[in-house]
Amino acid sequence: MKNGFTFPELLIVLACIGLIALIAVPVLASMKLSANEALATENMRTYYKAQHTYRFIHLSSSEANYGTAYQLLDEGLIEPEFADAINDNGSSVYYGYLYSELITTDPPYPYSTCFQLESGPCVYNVDGKKQFYMTSDGVIFYRDIECDGLAGILEWPPVSFATLQGCGYQMLPFPRFP
Repeated sequence: MKNGFTFPELLIVLACIGLIALIAVPVLASMKLSANEALATENMRTYYKAQHTYRFIHLSSSEANYGTAYQLLDEGLIEPEFADAINDNGSSVYYGYLYSELITTDPPYPYSTCFQLESGPCVYNVDGKKQFYMTSDGVIFYRDIECDGLAGILEWPPVSFATLQGCGYQMLPFPRFP
């Protein structure tokens, strides 16, 4: 009676395991990219909802403004790590993405009238491939461009849709927020 496996049998098993690993590793890597990108868009939606909730909470006060990341954190509307990543304006990573915000005041009004948030992968093709941009109307735009970090498009007045299209941005195929 023979105990154990022969050398050719072991080689065949190892070759099969290697083939499965060769197929699985790229699939798992692309799943990580997709997950980071989905989380980045979800974080932008969370930020949008937090901003409008914050403004509604302070509607009766003279400070009916959009809040900074730390003001949103103080109200319990976003997570501390996300607030840190936003407040550091592109120098802190939150789940593979960098974030930057701009809250602006239209000169005739004493309160902030607009906010913008952008995000980009910390390392292209490792953490994600898409850069995202959103204004206070809740529409999220994205583009797939081979560069790390943020696009640096936060400005006042907010970037127009035509300008975004000219830079290669597309509207995210989800409906606007209610």
